[in-house]
Amino acid sequence: MSAFKLKHLLAGTAMLAAAAGAVALKPTVRMAQKQPVNFESMVPKHFGQWQIDPTIAPIEVDPEIQAKLGTIYSQTLSRTYVNDQGQKVMLSIAYGEDQNAEKTQAHRPEFCYRAQGFDLNEVDVIPMTVGGRSVVARRLFTQKVNRPEPVTYWMTIGDKVALPGWRRKVTQLQYGLHGYIADGLLFRVSSIGADMSKEFAIQQTFITDLNQAIPEQVRSRIFGSN
Repeated sequence: MSAFKLKHLLAGTAMLAAAAGAVALKPTVRMAQKQPVNFESMVPKHFGQWQIDPTIAPIEVDPEIQAKLGTIYSQTLSRTYVNDQGQKVMLSIAYGEDQNAEKTQAHRPEFCYRAQGFDLNEVDVIPMTVGGRSVVARRLFTQKVNRPEPVTYWMTIGDKVALPGWRRKVTQLQYGLHGYIADGLLFRVSSIGADMSKEFAIQQTFITDLNQAIPEQVRSRIFGSN
């Protein structure tokens, strides 16, 4: 057996063993109860050069989709901020108390944008440094009629950043093996403009400023501890 095949066989065996252990353990401790968060109060409405701008809102979600999202997320936060230069960033946080079950996990924003009629192109998965933390984020370019909207997002489980994929599954199993029902969130920022380099740079500045303004006790829940 080649080293490549052996490596993948061992990885698969380890994941199956972890899954079996997670089922046997039956996690019962909810992180949401041990470390409660309230994003409406914990995310400041004014910080640094940014303040809320009520003139632009994140994309509207039709009632059917909104009803479905309401069964997944226990808290949602949608705001638009503007800085001293008139640059605007839309922030959306969708938080769910149970990331262990498929039906209650945070959903990727690609689904929401497509459902609202946006054309969508994946740009890249990038490592970002936010306040000394390493955050793996996904960047998208979406467009609907005359509304080009570059998007940056990531997802968390507990205090770990984990985009959809095998790493996210492993993180779920790790929390389960320790007896935890992990919470998690979708963090998304976007802005309106066709110049992706410019808009992503504005978003990076906003994310950095927001990290500095958020209380320490909730910072790792948004930006991760890794």
